[in-house]
Amino acid sequence: MAILGSGAVGVEFASCFHRFGTKVTVFELLPRIVPAEDEEVSKELERLFRKSGIRIETGARTENFQKTI
Repeated sequence: MAILGSGAVGVEFASCFHRFGTKVTVFELLPRIVPAEDEEVSKELERLFRKSGIRIETGARTENFQKTI
């Protein structure tokens, strides 16, 4: 599953779907996830997500999005 945006809502959805067993990738345009939060919080959350198997792609732009089943 692709999550576009890593604000509070995006990371919450990523965490929930991951706990249900879904492979999750979070795409963020900015250089770090949860950009509105403190940089240390962002780094720790990214570390925890990567350790648990959630893929993080920062600096990512989407030009075309295709839904596949």
